[in-house]
Amino acid sequence: MSPEERPLAGRVAVVTGAGRGIGRAIARDWGAAGAAVVVAARTGSEIEAVANEIVDAGGRALAIVTDVTDPDAVAACFARTTEELGGVDLVLANAGGAFPHGTVADGDYDAWRSTFALNVDGVYLTARAAVPHLRARGGGKVLVMGSGAGRRAGPGWAPYASAKAAVAMLVRVLAMELRADRIAVNEIVPGPVRTELAERVGATDSIAGTVAGVATEWFKQPDDVAGLARFLATLPDDGPTGQTFSLLGRDL
Repeated sequence: MSPEERPLAGRVAVVTGAGRGIGRAIARDWGAAGAAVVVAARTGSEIEAVANEIVDAGGRALAIVTDVTDPDAVAACFARTTEELGGVDLVLANAGGAFPHGTVADGDYDAWRSTFALNVDGVYLTARAAVPHLRARGGGKVLVMGSGAGRRAGPGWAPYASAKAAVAMLVRVLAMELRADRIAVNEIVPGPVRTELAERVGATDSIAGTVAGVATEWFKQPDDVAGLARFLATLPDDGPTGQTFSLLGRDL
């Protein structure tokens, strides 16, 4: 295939939360684009299935069971990636989710903490572990999966919305810290996507706009997000950084 058909040939990518949904779609797409992909998540059977799909399509993939809230597990994932695949060029910090909570007055503090641990600590630990490996390659990219919920308030969404707002700022801090290393750090805001999280909160076509705080919103499939992720992965390492790239139906 031509370089245009495999623009990520020779790159090594780590995708967290890759067992299903958006992470799975992007892992498969990056594999098709020529990257060797580490498929990371907590459920071994799911990531093995995704890795097999990439390999069966002619790509390279490695499944590594990883809990992004465990610092040792995240560090081990990146160490194994470099050991077996030669380094790290691309990172998608995609692992995230929400836990049942309710309003702040009646909320569950444990659910609040769990939501922050998964969505904020998970991105922090992923980035922290990735940076030495990206520096060793002379640069690279970190993409972080954000959410429109982090920009618009909604009753009952305090943990998830607050966590995603924190993630948006973390992206911008990382971008400033890593610019000199030619490591671009950007956020993807996908808008409503048919994932397990969307099903859990009861999202339907008629309320997709409500979930994102946007009227008449495009309710996407996970594969619809992969094109944007591929575009960002192919930009120069010293290109755009600290920015949000959105598939929402209107400005954030």
